[in-house]
Amino acid sequence: HFIASKAIVAVLFTVTAVLVGFSVGLAFSAWFSHVYNLPYGALDAARLGDAFASIARTTFVVLPFVAMALFFSTVWRSTPQAAGFALGFFFLESLFTGVLDTATGFLSHVPEALVNANALSVMGANGLVPDNSLTGPFGLVAGGGGSVVPVWRAAGVLVLWILAFGSVAFWR
Repeated sequence: HFIASKAIVAVLFTVTAVLVGFSVGLAFSAWFSHVYNLPYGALDAARLGDAFASIARTTFVVLPFVAMALFFSTVWRSTPQAAGFALGFFFLESLFTGVLDTATGFLSHVPEALVNANALSVMGANGLVPDNSLTGPFGLVAGGGGSVVPVWRAAGVLVLWILAFGSVAFWR
């Protein structure tokens, strides 16, 4: 029950943080549109649907890191240390996949099984970057050999990471 309550709070915090970030971005977008006389665009059901789908995708790609932090907080008995490791993993994995981007053969496909390349593929569905130029932190290409992981497979891999970290945390 203790781990389940921690997991629920962590997921709710993640959803809240994404919603607050989205709201701040929306407010600044409206402000700059007003200041520079830019068009606001139509507010219709399709645009709202895209906004809610974007929020859901953004929350979804953060969840593997939340599950990782939950797992390491149960192992190390230290929440700040676990959160720091999950954040550090996000950046270090980007460097690692950037190095593997020049690899050939089997090694070029390793990033496709890791979290960042799959998270970037799912985030690409938000329309933030073109599908052929997904870049991670520090401008490194993710996805191994410049290839893009299909969104459906990326979502499946992220679900597997979430289940793996969550299951081991509950088992531990």
